Amino acid sequence: MAQTKEPGQVFVFGPFIYDIDKALKIIAATSGRETHPITVADFARSLCLEKTMDEYMAEGRMPLMRGDIDEEYARTKADLTIPVIVGDLRLKDEGDPGYMLIDGTHRLRRAYLEGRETLQAHVLTLAETKKIRSSSHYGPGRTRHTR
Repeated sequence: MAQTKEPGQVFVFGPFIYDIDKALKIIAATSGRETHPITVADFARSLCLEKTMDEYMAEGRMPLMRGDIDEEYARTKADLTIPVIVGDLRLKDEGDPGYMLIDGTHRLRRAYLEGRETLQAHVLTLAETKKIRSSSHYGPGRTRHTR
């Protein structure tokens, strides 16, 4: 029986897993690829990164989109010079793109804490996003998040 290689950095959303290592290879292979500014407040709100988990819990709220955030790392070590990665999560090439941050939650949290309006992002096309997406994340060790 052939063994499948576990991805390193991944983003899990619903039944899908997005292989960030593959995304980084796609980005690196695209010479002259431009980055685009994303609005920090909008993306922070969509991922429940506006407050600490304790602050949400004190309000009696359980943010469903928020992954594990190391607040100390976000405040002191997250490198805002590295663009985050945004993927187009649509299943079909119909309608408007459905963008979500798939890599860089700690960078986004830091940018939000510092009051930045925008953050640079590599924006994956639908075709590129499909190349890094699978639905086989239910096995052991398949729920790791990235910084």
